[in-house]
Amino acid sequence: MEKIYNSKIKMITGFLCLIYAIYITAMQLMIIGDIFNFFFNINRVYPIILIGIILSLYSSYGGIKSVVITDFFQFLILAIIIPFISTLLVKHIGGYKTLFLSIPKEKFKIFKHDHFYYYLSYFLLWSIFPEKIVNPAFFQRILLAKNKKQLRDQFFISSVIRLIFGIVIMIISFCTFKIYSNVNPKIAFFSILKNILSPNIKILSIIALLSILMSTADSLLNSAGLIFTNDIIKPFTKKINLRYIRIATFILGIVSILISINCQHTTKLIINALKISIPILMFPLIAGIINLKVHKYSFYFGILGVIFTNICLEQIFNDTFKILIIPISIMINIICFMTVNLIRNNGIVFYKNNLEEKKLWIPSMKQIIFYLNKFFPTPKKIFNYSKSSVLNYGSNNILFGIFCCLNFTLPYFLWDHDNLKEFNLMTKMRIIGGIMAALLLIKNQWKDFLKKFYPLFWHITLIYCLPFITTMMLLLTKGAISWLINIGTSIFFLILLVNTEVFLIILPLGIGAAIFFYSFYIVFVRKQNHN
Repeated sequence: MEKIYNSKIKMITGFLCLIYAIYITAMQLMIIGDIFNFFFNINRVYPIILIGIILSLYSSYGGIKSVVITDFFQFLILAIIIPFISTLLVKHIGGYKTLFLSIPKEKFKIFKHDHFYYYLSYFLLWSIFPEKIVNPAFFQRILLAKNKKQLRDQFFISSVIRLIFGIVIMIISFCTFKIYSNVNPKIAFFSILKNILSPNIKILSIIALLSILMSTADSLLNSAGLIFTNDIIKPFTKKINLRYIRIATFILGIVSILISINCQHTTKLIINALKISIPILMFPLIAGIINLKVHKYSFYFGILGVIFTNICLEQIFNDTFKILIIPISIMINIICFMTVNLIRNNGIVFYKNNLEEKKLWIPSMKQIIFYLNKFFPTPKKIFNYSKSSVLNYGSNNILFGIFCCLNFTLPYFLWDHDNLKEFNLMTKMRIIGGIMAALLLIKNQWKDFLKKFYPLFWHITLIYCLPFITTMMLLLTKGAISWLINIGTSIFFLILLVNTEVFLIILPLGIGAAIFFYSFYIVFVRKQNHN
């Protein structure tokens, strides 16, 4: 931020990131206190102080090396215990089919959900807006990468792991609701661990929960100490060494302990941590990273917009809508920031190789239509993109064709044969998949005028045979565990067969098409049964 703007904005950034780190660390300590209070009936203050001091000591004296080592062991515990808990809970309630059939339909409400705006805000922050970019611990991990390739690979691996863990946590949540449908949601999972699991598994589960919390808290605490010394204290004195950083980290740990002891609501801490830092820092940082020509005045004007928005909406919104202040503030900051840039630059200007590139874009309806047309996926553009993708990455049509021909014709034992109509639909779908796979095997025998369509057919076959058909089979078998495993296998195959860009296009297309088709199929079946 100092390179993009100036040293004063560097200090503002450091101060906001420091608040973010302290508040999130305090939130983690609060949950640790709640765990000890629930399971061992210990006053939450004592474990907060004890764990907080331990975190402060090894984060300050061990530095980033100790954080990485402890995070590694904590991840191993997490990766083993959490999936194991989900398996035990599914077995306890009678399997996946029982699980998904027992969830009431009202639990799947979205727009009519009582807390729709609350979850909408978090969805926007974690899915649309890159909220993590202002997380100092996250950015510290980015700067630790050796090169771009390593960083890209780490992000891709992390995204796959997050997807798997997201599914596992969703299963645990459904199981918890099935077992304790009327219990307070805040203690439902704790109740599962306390009453359902055996004593040994319960202890391991508590360790896993503590590992999750500590692996986040120690990273934030370590980065907070560095921010405080380098971004806030260093401009006023040159006498900064490792001892100062250690002392600062330990003191900030004590501050986090005091905040967590004196606060009763974890949600308030999260909102307070996000409310100012993300709206002010997120877009100005992204603008600088993508080499947009920016000005310090655009940053300051964005701050005023965020503060004014927060003050006004705090008075207007009730508790239900207050969470929306964060995404609204982000949008206001973007508008204020870009308004100043458009005025000062007479459009949008980018830098290239540290030299100003005369690439001005003055907003007009004609240009907007031009850019929409440029990126709109017409049949010709899809065809050319598919062709270039296969040309650059290749296509393992023989191995994939053999696998699909065998997989779509032999394993009938995986199917649910109870419903004749669904069984017939499954059969037809799998025969189509087998035919498409067989056509891949005889690619060399295609007529010349058909060969130019091979790349497009290859990608359509991947969409149909992997995400589409496995999602359909999962829906038709009402969540059979065999087809849940098949979805994971399909994702793995897709990762091996295509590059990252094509993977990110094919996977949601296949899953979305399956859900869309299944919805129409269910409506059609219901109409027939009604008639």
